[in-house]
Amino acid sequence: MAARVRHVRPRDAVAGAQRGDGERRLQLLFTVASAAAVAVGLVADGSASSSATLWTAAGAAAIVGLLGLLTVGRLARRNTASTKLIRSLDAIRREATDRNEDLRALFVYDPGVEVPPRTQAWAPTKGGLVDVAGCATATFCGAAALLALLALDAGLYTVVTLAAATALASWLLQVAFVRRLYRRSESRGAADPALTEP
Repeated sequence: MAARVRHVRPRDAVAGAQRGDGERRLQLLFTVASAAAVAVGLVADGSASSSATLWTAAGAAAIVGLLGLLTVGRLARRNTASTKLIRSLDAIRREATDRNEDLRALFVYDPGVEVPPRTQAWAPTKGGLVDVAGCATATFCGAAALLALLALDAGLYTVVTLAAATALASWLLQVAFVRRLYRRSESRGAADPALTEP
């Protein structure tokens, strides 16, 4: 009996198939961060008040941190769309090779091999785009807190503690979001027999 192949929306297929999409998003994040640093430098050069410079820098870091959060979410969604596309194509390949075993030699990848899920632990040691964007975003969020607290003339211990706590909280929220997204995507894929049936 032929397995029903789940259709992938063209938008998801294009987003998952374009490997350069994630690199461009990360490049945009770092370009905006560089532009924000230049803008803060220009404000600092023309401002007599260090408080105004600190507030400007804190605002710029917060905006870049927000853009980073959006980038992490988009990169994680791109990963799940890519996995979904690969699994759908593998279901088509399995169906073709089940009907004609001679076709198996024509495929670059063995259609019988299962695509691993994206539920692995998320850590900067993995070096993926989501991990790099997450580290950068946590750094920007921590920097925004650090600069805002310095502008408020908080004590050094308070500044360092709260800035580190902000960076850590940002990191942990991103990890929880990405893991939840990957798990939800995996549970949807497991519920579809066309994507899991060998």
